Amino acid sequence: MASTVGVLSIEDLNKLTRNNKDEAPGARFYETIEHAQQLWSDLLATVHDPAVSERHMTAACNAICFVTRKCSRSASDEVRSFSLSSSTWRQAFDAARCAFATGKNKPALQVLDTLAYLAEANPEKEVVARSVGESATEMVKIVFNQRPKKSLKEACIVLYFFLKKLSDFMSFSDVLQHAFQKTRLNFLRLCHTHAIGKPIIDRQTDPEWFAFVLSLLMAIRVAESRSATLKLLSLLSTISVPGRGTDLVGLMNEAIEVYSAADETALEDVSRDVLPSILTSSEQYHKFLAEQTDKAASSEPAAQVALALLEFGKRQSFVHQDGTLTMIDPVSLSANGSRITSFD
Repeated sequence: MASTVGVLSIEDLNKLTRNNKDEAPGARFYETIEHAQQLWSDLLATVHDPAVSERHMTAACNAICFVTRKCSRSASDEVRSFSLSSSTWRQAFDAARCAFATGKNKPALQVLDTLAYLAEANPEKEVVARSVGESATEMVKIVFNQRPKKSLKEACIVLYFFLKKLSDFMSFSDVLQHAFQKTRLNFLRLCHTHAIGKPIIDRQTDPEWFAFVLSLLMAIRVAESRSATLKLLSLLSTISVPGRGTDLVGLMNEAIEVYSAADETALEDVSRDVLPSILTSSEQYHKFLAEQTDKAASSEPAAQVALALLEFGKRQSFVHQDGTLTMIDPVSLSANGSRITSFD
């Protein structure tokens, strides 16, 4: 590849991260702010260059992780402040997005891990909270809008990571509320195409949470890979909402019921993909089933979901073939492909 001003070669990147020799480009970058800023500028130019190969992108992401971590421990106050600034955090997040866009999920996740490291190292927690909240809001808006479709997988992976590693630095309820306010009209248009009316959303105690789960159910059809969406749904079924009375299990149950009533294939999506992802233990299953059977007599969609739950319970040995419940948690769950354990 022809040399580009500001773009570091793979060889230079590898020298920087593997050897850190004095002759490597910017080897003393962590000592002065001028060296740190110049190297950082070159790294950003490299990761954003549309001509870089997948191998080159991986090397650039490794270097971004190495440089930011090294600078955060620099003896220079200026260099440390630079590495922990909100602008550097955002630029590193954008670099991760570039890696996701080229299909390089592993180096992208390594950059996200470094962002979590920087968040922990930063004494200015309000700065961190703002950076995390803004980035999470951007991803949630993609889910609510269902576009760009090519970014849905990335958004679900990032949000899963943020909820697992950065939840202490943000209020996800506030993120959802802010994102929903910005995308509400477009989301309601999407609901209309699925025969889901506005009153169903408005009557919810936590409309932004309900809309988020409903959006993820819609995304299963259009996401590049279902695994990221399903993994995020699985995580939501296990978390609690601090300071809120939000019952996520009940909310997910109702969202599934509403979505399943949308058209003939929606219930098939739920039975085939969603239930095996979110109901991975007999305890979860029985709680879900109890709520749904209480509503089964009230509407046909609720009854259909209850029947789908019973069929799923039989397949996973949560329910015996004669209809009686069991509390045995089958070890076959992890072996039969029902669990989502990695992003593809």
